Amino acid sequence: MGLYPAASEDSPEEVVNRRPTLLVLAASLLVAGLLVSLVPRSRGGVLVTSAHAESSALYCSGLTSSQLGAQGTITIRNLSNSLRHLEITVHSDDGKSSSQTAAVHAGDVTTIQPDSLATGHAFGVDIIADGPGLAAVENTREGHATAPCVASGSSKSLFAGLSTVVGTDTYLNLYNPTATPAVTNLSVYTAAGFSAPTALQGITVAGHALYSVELGSHVVNTSNFAVLSRVVHGQLLSVATMTGGSLPSLITPTTSTRKLTLPAVTTADQATSVIQFANTSDKEATVTAKFSLGDFQVAPQTVQVLPFSTASLTVSPNSAIPAAGNAIVSLTSTAPVGVSLGVGTQGHLAVTSPPRPRTSTLVSDVYGDGFDFVTVLNPNSVSVSLTVRPLGAAATRRFEIQPGHSVSLTEGVPWGSVAAGTLQLTSTSPGVIVTGAWKTKPAGIGLTTGY
Repeated sequence: MGLYPAASEDSPEEVVNRRPTLLVLAASLLVAGLLVSLVPRSRGGVLVTSAHAESSALYCSGLTSSQLGAQGTITIRNLSNSLRHLEITVHSDDGKSSSQTAAVHAGDVTTIQPDSLATGHAFGVDIIADGPGLAAVENTREGHATAPCVASGSSKSLFAGLSTVVGTDTYLNLYNPTATPAVTNLSVYTAAGFSAPTALQGITVAGHALYSVELGSHVVNTSNFAVLSRVVHGQLLSVATMTGGSLPSLITPTTSTRKLTLPAVTTADQATSVIQFANTSDKEATVTAKFSLGDFQVAPQTVQVLPFSTASLTVSPNSAIPAAGNAIVSLTSTAPVGVSLGVGTQGHLAVTSPPRPRTSTLVSDVYGDGFDFVTVLNPNSVSVSLTVRPLGAAATRRFEIQPGHSVSLTEGVPWGSVAAGTLQLTSTSPGVIVTGAWKTKPAGIGLTTGY
């Protein structure tokens, strides 16, 4: 049993008239209970994921042409001990595609720029190898936005902290990595409530095709809104692209949760940090934020998030929170909420979805700028063992991280080198949260959570 009462994540029209489905629901719950009893649970009740999809097939979405403001590069790394031959296909929103081949030696990398290989303005990319051991990450040319390439799509994706205010362009890129057509319905959540625009229902994406939704045409001049994609047939790899000023964002899906830790929320002078919440359930959510900020004592703060709506908490500037570096923010909620973190300068925020505990992560200096910090936090109630290996080096470092503690990995790594500046992190379950920040002014506004 959870600490809080269960809350649904249904849209308002799904909350009513459920009586005819009670018998089916009861039978489903009985089957689900039998299945759950056969599945091992992770310690501490925390979802454990692997950040990078070490695979023979990877798919990427989110990068665009210069017209949409998120040009960039995909870095493909061969983590295996053998040569890998790749077939790389770039699909664009104009229905055209282009392919090329590459050979990547063991431990080596190759890069591609989708906008130089295909026409159109938004791209989905297939990376197919003749064996396992690949990992890949996208990064924008401007700013410091990254997104991992993954091994498959999903049937449900929630994006929080989106904006279409004047000067900000936001697109939801829906890429179908399979040969089967996919169909999705999009719901929108704002501070004013829920909507399901007719034009965003029944969107069909053909196999190995990309469909880009200009959200500003449907959600006009609105800050801090959320979009939920429910795929009713097939699967989609969805990434939101948000551009404004010099801080583009590649926003990956977030997960509704009652408990979450943000390990590095900047409170630096002249920096803006905003935690954004999306409540897609029919239960009001009370979110409590607790802060760990050096030697300072910061009183907890609470935010009410109404059903089917959004809300936010400004961490910086905030008269109750000192400007004293990075704060660890622990969030608990009475109902599941999706979370995003927006950091930047006044008027322009780069939005990221929060990291989750993982047992395997790569951190690469894809920009060659060097990191201001890379921190590894143990958010669990048990200690974890962490092994750190710079790729290309035989030596490893090992840490035992106690509950609620973190370690810094910035020292002794050749940051500033795209080729050499990569760490491979492996931990015992339930996993760790990895966060890095490139050197920026103000500090802490160019974040990565690895891949």
